[in-house]
Amino acid sequence: MFFFGTRCILKCHASTPSAICTLPPTALKSQQLATADESGEVKTWNLDAVDPMVRKFNEQEEEINELNVDIKSNLIATSSDGTLGAYDLRKAKFKVRSELMHSELFAVCPTKRYVYVGGEDGYVEVFNLNEYGNLLERIESGFDMGVNGIVELRPGLLGLSSQGSNKMRLLNVMPSKRLGFAGFHGDEKSDDDGIDAITISTDKSTVYTMICMNCTIKKWNMEEITDKIPVLRAQDAKNKKNRKVEGFFDQMIDKNEDDDDDDEDSDSDDEPKSKKRRAEDSDESSDDVEGEDEEDEEEEEEDTD
Repeated sequence: MFFFGTRCILKCHASTPSAICTLPPTALKSQQLATADESGEVKTWNLDAVDPMVRKFNEQEEEINELNVDIKSNLIATSSDGTLGAYDLRKAKFKVRSELMHSELFAVCPTKRYVYVGGEDGYVEVFNLNEYGNLLERIESGFDMGVNGIVELRPGLLGLSSQGSNKMRLLNVMPSKRLGFAGFHGDEKSDDDGIDAITISTDKSTVYTMICMNCTIKKWNMEEITDKIPVLRAQDAKNKKNRKVEGFFDQMIDKNEDDDDDDEDSDSDDEPKSKKRRAEDSDESSDDVEGEDEEDEEEEEEDTD
């Protein structure tokens, strides 16, 4: 008979724990687990060691709502103080804290190029991977009561959930475009119970959502939904913009060319007129000279007489 050892940490935090996350094997000192509490404290653990706590961080000031790990081995923490914290697991030290966002931060979803964060104001905050000091972009989700869950359905397509709605919304990113919603968790006419948690399978074929109020879990077959959604790429949107810009400037160029032609025509019309004026002036001056000569001749004849 085999007995597997178990271990219980009687008091992991001074405040109420609010988030937990498993850590990758690349973490320094065999860190296995990360936890956080309502005061903003983050701890990492190795439950196989005699002293299980590896690191303790107090960089954020309010409740940590979610923990996750990106592909660069950074532990990412969203906080109710409106900041995103990043902790380097390979060096077991604090890395950076983001600028203050527009609202509390809830969900976090790391991908290969970007990290998406759900806010209380219904926006999705976008950060470049491994660059968490400054915000890259903000995308309106369509939820009025915050974005509490984010999953990547495929590259460039996100599934969003909110505790204020039983819908799962679809959001295309890069370029940003809201694609409506995939369906409802429960009765579509009843929007009283919002989705409290959302997760996705490793092959991204199935999404699971949970509503605590009525104790229900729903399984979503995402292949049937995503197969109907075309892949939107940033290059396509860029080409459309270029076509519009080229057409706009082409019209301006054509107009300027027309104006130039009109100016040339007007100049050609003006040239004969000026020549005519100069010719008329020369004729008048010649007539005056001839008239003066005739008068002089008459005066000479009178003098001779």
